[in-house]
This record gives sequence, structure tokens and C-alpha cells, in this order.
Amino acid sequence: SVAPQGSNAAWGWASVNDNATTTDVVFIENLLTKLRAENTITSEDVYVFGYSAGGFMGYKLACQIPEQITALVSLAGQFRGEFIQCTTSTPITLHHFHSLADGDVPMNGRNTGNIKSVNDTLAHWRNINGCDATSTITSHPGVISSSSTTATEIWRNCELNVSFSSMTNVPHEAAYDDEILRQVYSPIFN
Repeated sequence: SVAPQGSNAAWGWASVNDNATTTDVVFIENLLTKLRAENTITSEDVYVFGYSAGGFMGYKLACQIPEQITALVSLAGQFRGEFIQCTTSTPITLHHFHSLADGDVPMNGRNTGNIKSVNDTLAHWRNINGCDATSTITSHPGVISSSSTTATEIWRNCELNVSFSSMTNVPHEAAYDDEILRQVYSPIFN
């Protein structure tokens, strides 16, 4: 497990999908090469977990170096930039967590930071992963003490899984129950 930090002072990472800013992508690519060489890691073992700005960066990595990662778990951080800049056709396993109560990174996105909505972000990846429009929904416990439930939607017939966990009553910054989060996203390891 490694927890690198990005180069952008304001956002943590240079995470806008613009195909021009590649400093952090190159950094992560070099880090993965080094970790694989020093630890005998294969690409099947590389999972990106990102919270907020880390989630934004996870989506940029999924666009620019999808063949080097197995899955992305994004917690409250969706796609930044323009989808036209994400030209990959390589699917990755994806699990996104978000709450309507998130006022800092709204589910509907926002113009500041060119943050796309969660719905548009997931639609983009469902298209890349070849998913059906149909899905199943599973209920899990809340991920914080004031949250009653987490509803996880998993789209069907995807080349690789795309899932979304809608958390109830969870602000952007919260004391998450790690056990419940792991319970929810653990299927990506199967």
C-alpha cells in the first residue's frame, strides 16, 4: 500500500482530464514501475483508492493508464475535465461512493474545477465497460453513524464491473466506518 501526494497545491493532484497536464500521471506511472520491479507486483494487483481529489485523480489514471490498474474505488471525487479528452476504450473495474449531502463535491458536479456529475461520470464508464442499462441494487448499512443506509447499484453485463454506492446523510468530510466501506467495495476483488 502506498499513499503518494500530487503536485497541485490547490487540488492535491493535476487531475483535470486535458491530455496536457501529465506530471502526476507520469509520476504515478513511474511509481508503479518501481513498485512492480522492487516487489514483484503484477498489473492485476494494482487498485487505486481515492478520496475527493484522489478520486478525481483516479479517474484521470483510468483514462490515461487503464492498462496499468485493475480497479478504481472513488469516494466523493468524480471525473474532472471533458469526456472527449478521455479517449480510452480499455475498461477497468470501478466502484464510486457519493452522497447527496456532500456540499463540497456535489453529486451534480460544479463548474468550479470542471467537475462532472456522478451520473455523467458513471455513464461514461458504463459506456467504456459495455454495460447494459439494467442494474441491481443492494442495501448495506450506513458508512457513518448518522447514515441509515448505503444503496449499491451494480450495472449488468459489463466487461468489467461498474458500481455506485449512494450514501445517505454523509457530508464530504466524515469519520467513515472502514469495515462497512470494505464490505461494500470488496466485490471488486473477486
